[in-house]
Amino acid sequence: MRTKPKNGPTALSKRDDYPQTGDCAYTFNDLFDLDEIQKLQDAFSEATGVASIITEPDGKPITRPSNFSCLCSEVIRKTQKGLSNCMLSDASTGSPNKDGPRIQRCLSAGLIDGGASIMVGDRHIANWLIGQVMVSEADINTMMQYAAVIGADRETYREALEKITIISNQQFIKIADFLFINAHQLSELAVKNAEQTMEIQRRIEIQKQLAEEKELFVVTIQSIGDAVITTDIQGKITALNKVAEYLTGWTQAEAQGVALEKVFQIINEKTREKCQNPVTKVLKTGRTVMLANHTALISRDCTERSIADSGAPIKDEAGNTYGVVLVFRDVTEEKKYHEEILHLSYHDKLTDLYNRAFFEKEFQRLEKQGEFPISVIMGDVNGLKITNDIFGHAEGDKLLKVISKILKKSCRADDIIARWGGDEFAAILP
Repeated sequence: MRTKPKNGPTALSKRDDYPQTGDCAYTFNDLFDLDEIQKLQDAFSEATGVASIITEPDGKPITRPSNFSCLCSEVIRKTQKGLSNCMLSDASTGSPNKDGPRIQRCLSAGLIDGGASIMVGDRHIANWLIGQVMVSEADINTMMQYAAVIGADRETYREALEKITIISNQQFIKIADFLFINAHQLSELAVKNAEQTMEIQRRIEIQKQLAEEKELFVVTIQSIGDAVITTDIQGKITALNKVAEYLTGWTQAEAQGVALEKVFQIINEKTREKCQNPVTKVLKTGRTVMLANHTALISRDCTERSIADSGAPIKDEAGNTYGVVLVFRDVTEEKKYHEEILHLSYHDKLTDLYNRAFFEKEFQRLEKQGEFPISVIMGDVNGLKITNDIFGHAEGDKLLKVISKILKKSCRADDIIARWGGDEFAAILP
């Protein structure tokens, strides 16, 4: 016997006792295809000649009745008290008993009924009930008294009672045993279906969590002020944020699945040589790497920007690398500002010659390196004070600039010419 659950196929397994599973909140309807169960129930009734139905543990019907007698369906269950007693009887007959089927007289009409529970572990989810038959030694007169109890028409009741199937007690026991085997198999199947349904729901939940995490990841990288590009272990792009799109000139749709080198083209600003692919280095070392200084990114429209960059491996919980994330930013303006500050720290603002600090630093360097002989020239500008006093400091500044140009023109390209201070100048000639 095989029945398909709502969420997929299953298989039977052999167990010595009721099948076990963890906490299960599923109902019979959740675990079985009721159309298939109905076919099974109908076939059982047709083969055995007894009435059959599957109910909730409290006796509420789940399936449609199979081979129900006219007495039960059209007489007794049509009265309020009769229906209530039938449901109480069904609940009692189907109560759990792992040693075998329950066989007892119906609490309603006194007919012989049998039942077996369908379990998921320790949880009772349904009753499979059979019966509505009389054994040969049944007392008709006693059974007729029930018509008055439930308020049924006596003649109608008698006519229906006379149509009840009569079988031997031994035959009914065999049918009930067969029922118990089938109910136990459904219990096994219920466990399988419950396990499978829980696994399906677990996977759905995992997929939902992954989707939520992916959405969070996308929102996160899009909100980062730096450019972000992620790749797989083959170095093909899996995602890039809006800043990365702007700096590279590639959109997410265009860059998806494209090799990083094609989108992230970097060169050394000084040598103009192509830089090593940072993803290759990260995958090789398994560590975070930084881009070398003087790295420039060439965008799709050939715009060149100085960038600062780092690459890091993306690892799973087991520590296996499955991708790389690059984070970089445009430092063009920052670099220009830094170079301006550096230039001002070693140059005289007025003449743009080296200042005294740079002169002294270079002198010490040459001295340490032992680059001798070294020629040093020092001099001042005659008449600077008179020029400032008579014509103003602006004219004095012009005079200093003219002297600076003369010194530059008179010296070699590798000579170090500095404004020592005021009207004094110095030069080192290596």
